[in-house]
Amino acid sequence: MVDRNEKIYLAIKQMSEEIIMIGSVNEKVGFKAEEIAVQVGVDRANVSRELNKLVRAGKVQKFAGRPVYYIEKEKYDCLKKGVMKKKAEADPFEQLIGVNGSLSSAIEKAKAAICYPPSGIHTLLIGPTGAGKTTFAEKMFDYARVMNQISEDGKFINFNCAEYAENSQLLLSHLFGHTKGAFTGAESEALGLVEQANKGILMLDEIHRLPREGQEMLFQLIDKGEYRKLGETDAIRKVNVLIICATTENIDQYLLKTFLRRIPSVIELPALKKKQLFERIQLVDYFFKQQSKNINVPIKLAKEVLFALFLYDCVGNIGQLKSDIQLLCARGFLEYKSSRKKMLTINSNNLPDYIYEGLLSFSQKKDEIQSIMGNIPEHYTFHSDNQHSLIESYIKDSTDVFDDVLVSYKRFEERGLPVEEIVQLINHNIDEYVGKLLQKYNIEDTYSNEKEILKIVSLDIFKAVEGAIIFAEHKLERKIGNKERTGFIIHVGALVEKLEKKEYDEAFDRSRLPSGNSEDLKVAKLIRRLLESELNLKIPTSEESLFAIFLRDPNLQPEAKRVRIIVIAHGNSTASSMAEVANMMLKTTCCESIDMKLSDDPKLILQQTIDRVKAIDQGRGVLLLVDMGSLTSFPRLIEKRTGIKVRGIDRVTTPIVLEATRKSISSEISLSNLYDELRNSSPYIGESVGTTKELLSDDRKIILTTCLTGEGAALKIRDYLEKNLSAAVLDKAWIIPVELLQTDSWEETLVSKSIDLEKVVAVVGTTETLIGDVPTIPINELVGGKGIEKIEMIVDENSKEVDRRNQAGKKDMIYQSMSPFFEFLDSEKACSYIEQSFFYICSALHLDENDFQLRLRYIIHCGCMIERLIKGKPLPYKKVEELIKANFLLAQVIDESLIRIKEVYGVQVSDTELGYLIELIGTD
Repeated sequence: MVDRNEKIYLAIKQMSEEIIMIGSVNEKVGFKAEEIAVQVGVDRANVSRELNKLVRAGKVQKFAGRPVYYIEKEKYDCLKKGVMKKKAEADPFEQLIGVNGSLSSAIEKAKAAICYPPSGIHTLLIGPTGAGKTTFAEKMFDYARVMNQISEDGKFINFNCAEYAENSQLLLSHLFGHTKGAFTGAESEALGLVEQANKGILMLDEIHRLPREGQEMLFQLIDKGEYRKLGETDAIRKVNVLIICATTENIDQYLLKTFLRRIPSVIELPALKKKQLFERIQLVDYFFKQQSKNINVPIKLAKEVLFALFLYDCVGNIGQLKSDIQLLCARGFLEYKSSRKKMLTINSNNLPDYIYEGLLSFSQKKDEIQSIMGNIPEHYTFHSDNQHSLIESYIKDSTDVFDDVLVSYKRFEERGLPVEEIVQLINHNIDEYVGKLLQKYNIEDTYSNEKEILKIVSLDIFKAVEGAIIFAEHKLERKIGNKERTGFIIHVGALVEKLEKKEYDEAFDRSRLPSGNSEDLKVAKLIRRLLESELNLKIPTSEESLFAIFLRDPNLQPEAKRVRIIVIAHGNSTASSMAEVANMMLKTTCCESIDMKLSDDPKLILQQTIDRVKAIDQGRGVLLLVDMGSLTSFPRLIEKRTGIKVRGIDRVTTPIVLEATRKSISSEISLSNLYDELRNSSPYIGESVGTTKELLSDDRKIILTTCLTGEGAALKIRDYLEKNLSAAVLDKAWIIPVELLQTDSWEETLVSKSIDLEKVVAVVGTTETLIGDVPTIPINELVGGKGIEKIEMIVDENSKEVDRRNQAGKKDMIYQSMSPFFEFLDSEKACSYIEQSFFYICSALHLDENDFQLRLRYIIHCGCMIERLIKGKPLPYKKVEELIKANFLLAQVIDESLIRIKEVYGVQVSDTELGYLIELIGTD
C-alpha cells in the first residue's frame, strides 16, 4: 500500500511532467499546495506538511513567497538546463500596472487560458471602455509566444467589429475573406483576417457588434478550426487560431448563448475607480514618462496637478487618463516652444474644470497619498530616462518598519525618556503601522475577511500564522486582538519574503525592542519554532521580540501620552463646531473646545481654560487655538500660573484645527515641534500682532516691536526679546508687535488697536517711531549693543545690567544674531548676500557703509523680503509707480544690487517691494 507521503510525491511528479519550460532560473513554477491536495484527495494542511518533508528530502523544489509553489526536483533541474529566457520575456504580464493587485485574478485566468492544452482556449474580455482590454490581449499574445503556445511567425491581429457593423457582408468578408464574384464588387479573391491570424491570435474587439450570422459563422472555426470564405460552398479551410473577444456590453443581452458556450474563459477587467489609489498613481507616473520620452523634453508638474489627476472622476478609465495627460502635455508643449523654456511646465491653471475638481477630494485622501509618495515636493519633474517612481514606498516592508522602530527606540533612549514612555511611543508607532496596512489593502478592522488578507500573503503563510495564533491564545488564555492578528500575518509574510531574497538585515538588534511582559515573550519563542517547522525556513531569534509585540494585550497598554488641543473662540458654538469637525473626521476625541460668548468676562474664561488645561494635560503640554483678542494672552498666563507648558496660535480656522489635531495624534510630536510646524505651514497661521482692551486690562507696561513693513520682523523681534529679557522684566511688561503699512499716524494705529499710549515705555524696531518722549531702541542696539540692558532698566528700575558675552566683531555678531529673525533662510548665507547688496548701494550712491544701524535694518528687511517672495506673497505699496519715478536712480541702483539675491533664491523683486527698499535707504 502506498503511504500518504509517496502518494503526494507521485502526484506532484506526474503534474510536473506537464510543464514544458520555465522562463528563468529564479522564476516560481509549479503547483500550489491546494492544487496538489485536490489531485490526491488529501486535506491541504496534511499535504503541506508532507511537501515540506519532501523538500527536506531533496525530492521536491519549493518556491516560497506569495503564493508558495512546488515542483518535482528532478524535473526542475532538467528544465533549468533547457532554453532560458529573461524574466521580462518569460512573463510579459509583469509589465502591467496592477499585476499583483487589481489584475492578479485576471492574469491568473489569462495564463490558464493560454497554457490549456493543446493550444489554449478562446477567451472573452469584458470591462468598460478604456479599461485596457486591447493591451491585456496583447500581453496574452506575448505570453503565448513565450510559452511556445504559438509559433514564432504567429501574428496578433486586432479587428474592431464596430467598424463594419452597418454592413454585415463587408464585415464577414474582412473576417473570412471572399472568392471572386462572391458579392457585387468582389472582383478578385481576398484573404480574410482569420487566415492572416493562422498560428497566432485574432482579437475581435466590440464583439457585440458582430451580427448573428457572423457569430454563427465563428462556431465552426471555434469548434473545429475550420471555415469557408464568402462565396465558397465545398472547400473547407483549416487554421489554428486562438480567438480573444472583447466587449463593453452585457454579454447575455448581445451575444448568442450558443456562442458564449463556446468561449469558456471570461475575464473581467476592472474600471479605474475600482483600482487601488497606488495603481492610479503608477499609471500617472508611467504616462508622463511616456510623454517625456515622446517629446524628448522634461515635464515639470505642480503637485496640485498630480493630486487632481490622482483623484478626478475619470469616466473613460485608463484610456481617458492617458488621453487627458497627452492633452495637457500638448497644451504645455505650445507654451514651451513659444517661450523657449528648458522644460515643459504644467500648473493647476492649465487643468480643465473636470480634472481640477479632483482637488475637492484631496482632504479625504491626503494621508493615503502621503503614505504612498512620502514627502511631496511642490513640483515634480518627469524625465524619459528617470527610473525614480512617484511611489517611494506605499507601505514599508514590515521588517523595514521595525528597523525604524528600533532606531526610534535608540533615539528615545538617548533623549533620556523613561522606559515606560518609550514603550508607549513604540507601541503607538506599531499601532499606526498596522492601521496603515489595513487601510492600504482596504481591509476592515476584522480578522474574518480572509479573502482580503490572502491578497497580501499566501495561503500557506496565512494558515501557518493562524495556527500559531490559536496556539498563543491557548497558552496566554486570552484572545489576540483583530488588528494585532492581521498585523502579525502581514509581518510574517514580509519577513518570509525578506529571508528568501536574502535581504534581511541582521545588523539591528531587534531583541532590544520593548516586547511586553515575559509571558508574551515566552510564547513568542514557541511560536517562532512552530513557524520554522510549518514554513520550512530559519527565523532569526531576534524576531521573537517583534512577535511578542503582536501578542500583547491591548487592554493592558497605557494610552500614549499626547499633546492636547483646546480650541477657544468667540461665539456661541464657533469653537465647539470646529473641534467637532476635527474629531469626527479624524475619529478621535482629543480636540477640546471652549465657546466664549461676547458678553463673557475674559477672566472667567481664563479660569475655565486653566481648569481644563489641568484636567487634560498628559505631561506633554497643551496647544491653544484661539481666534483673537484677549485669548491671545492666555498661553503665557496659563503657563505661569500652572507650570504646564502651553503654546498658542491665533486666527484659528477649521483647517488649522484639523491639521493640529492630526499632528497631535502622533504621540512622538512635542509641543514645540507642533507649534513650529503649524506656524510655518501657512502664512495665515501665527500669533496676532493686534490686541484688545481686555488683554491690557492690568497695570503692565508696554513694549512695542515694529518694522517698516509690519510683516514678520515685528513678530521675530518680539520672540527675540522674550528669549533674552529677564523673567522679572517679562512679568512687568507686555511685548506687542504692531503692523504698520505706510500710515501717516502712529497714534491712530495704536488707538485702533486699543493700546494705551500712556503705558508704552519703549519702542524696538527697524524704523523710527515717535510717540511723545518714549525712547526708540533701534535694532542694531538690540542685537549689537546694549539694547536689552536699556529695556530692562526702563521697565524695571531696580534691574541691574546683565553681562553679555562679547561678540567677535560686528560681522560675526550680525550673522549669529539674525537667525531668530529668519524662518527658513540660512542666516549666515543670507546675510552675506544681503551685505553685498548693501555695500553695492553704498558704493554707487556714496553712502556711509559703516552706518551700522542702516546696515542692520537693511539686512533684516531684505531677509524677511526674500522669505515673502519665496512664498509668493509680496507686500502691497500704494502709488509705488510715482515713488519709483521720483527716485529713478536710487531704484535702479537697488534693483542692480539685488541681482545675485534674485539668482540664488530664484525670486523676482516686485516694484512694491522695491518701494519699501527705496523708503528704507532714503528718498531723494
